[in-house]
Amino acid sequence: MSWRRAARAVRDGRGFSLPELLVSCGVLGLVMAGVAGVLATGRQVSVEGDNRAQAQQTARAAMTVEEELRLAGYDFPAALATFREAAAEARQNAAESRAAHAQQAIDGVRSRHQLMQEAHDATPHAADKRFYGH
Repeated sequence: MSWRRAARAVRDGRGFSLPELLVSCGVLGLVMAGVAGVLATGRQVSVEGDNRAQAQQTARAAMTVEEELRLAGYDFPAALATFREAAAEARQNAAESRAAHAQQAIDGVRSRHQLMQEAHDATPHAADKRFYGH
């Protein structure tokens, strides 16, 4: 549709036909979908950049603190070894906790299975009902 026809339609007071409106809405929808995709990608890139900058800033601060501790004469490697031992103990405790939860889940499944089996054994089967006439 030309701009002249659109201007003439508005001047004449006839307006636009339904197919013309549907086509224009469809084209507008496609354009908006493209814009939304570009905005979403831009936002994701921005968030990733912010996260990377935050990680670099934290690492830089940690290295500064480490350097200051070494210059102050603290036995930093010994403190690091203590930290590593504490981290290893925490990992071991977490693994034991996960194993205990898994065993509880397995026990729960077993007990539910046993209950279902007992209920199944207590009810007569369809073949038994036909045979005994229940």
